[in-house]
Amino acid sequence: MKRSVCRLLFSAVLALAGAAFVGAAANAEDKYPSKPVRMIVSFSAGGPTDTVARVMGAKMGELL
Repeated sequence: MKRSVCRLLFSAVLALAGAAFVGAAANAEDKYPSKPVRMIVSFSAGGPTDTVARVMGAKMGELL
C-alpha cells in the first residue's frame, strides 16, 4: 500500500513539474514564423507533385 501511494505521489509531482515547464516555454516563443519558411519539393518542376506543393504553399502562406 505504501509503495503505491509513493508511486502516485511521484507521478503527480512529475506531472505538475512538466505542466509548469510547458507553460513557460509557450510564453517564451516568438511570433511564428519569424523568418521565411521554405518548402523544398524534390521532384521535377511542372509535375503533379510540384503542382500540389505550389497550391499547398500558397494556402500555407495565407494561413501563416
